[in-house]
Formats: sequence, structure tokens, C-alpha cells
Amino acid sequence: SSLYYVNKALVFFQEKNDTVNIAHSMLSVSQFYLDKKDFRGAIKNSLNLERINQKLQNREVYIENQLILSKAYEAIGNHQKAFQSLQRSYDQKDSFLTESLNETISKLTLRYESEQREREISELRIKNQEAIIASQKSDNQRNILLMVASILIVSALLLYLLLRTKSKANTV
Repeated sequence: SSLYYVNKALVFFQEKNDTVNIAHSMLSVSQFYLDKKDFRGAIKNSLNLERINQKLQNREVYIENQLILSKAYEAIGNHQKAFQSLQRSYDQKDSFLTESLNETISKLTLRYESEQREREISELRIKNQEAIIASQKSDNQRNILLMVASILIVSALLLYLLLRTKSKANTV
């Protein structure tokens, strides 16, 4: 049966000291006992798993194990322990979801702030490039104006010299 193979895997994981897979295997065994209506076996195995999981601190295993304990205790008529196990399971699930939600919010906030900074940097780069282009345009216009002014001055000077030479030639 499936219990045989899970027990073989459990032995293998114990030899390798793989506590995570030991916990998951024991969870499977507890679920198997619960499904086969061997509630005392499910409780015994779940309590062993609880001791192992205290070192491991695996929340998912803890939550599932508490749900199995709750169902097993309810089946044997121990409603107080069933309620306590169910409450511990819900408390851990709420805590896990809250932390997960806070972590997601933090990541999204960080990503939003990073994107905002990148956008601001891009906008500043664009403004800087626009300022450089405007400055170059202004420099170009000034240079053209100076060149035109120089040409006009040189032309006026040449015209003056030409007219002066012509007027001297006419007077002689």
C-alpha cells in the first residue's frame, strides 16, 4: 500500500537526515491514517511530527498538521482539542498570510519607488539634453550672427576703401 512506500521513503530521509522531507512524509502518514479512519494513529503521528517541526519551524507543515489533528480529535469526540488545533492552524495561516501580504506590499512599494526614480532620472536626462540642444542652438545662432556681422563689416570696409580709392583717383 502507499503507507509502505511512504515508510520506506521516511527511512531513506532519516538516513540522509533530511528533516524537511521527513516532515512531509510524516504529514502524508498522518493524512493516510486520517483517511483510513485510524484517528488515534493520526494523532500519534501528528504529535511526533509536531515535535520534529518545532526544530524545523515549517509553517506549511505546522498548518496542515494542526488541521489533521483537529479532524482526528473531532472524530474521536475531543472537541476542545479539535477546536484548539483548528484555532492554532487558523492563527498560523493568518500570520503567514499577513507576513506574505506585507512582504508583497514591500516588494511592490520598492518596485514602484524604483520605477519612479528611474522615470525622474529619465525626465532629468531629457531636460538636460533639451538644455544642451538649446545651448548649442543659441551658440550656433550667435556664431552665425557674428559671421554675418563680420562679413558686413568687411564688406563695408572694402566698400569704403573702394570708394575712397575711386574718389582719390577722381581728384587726381
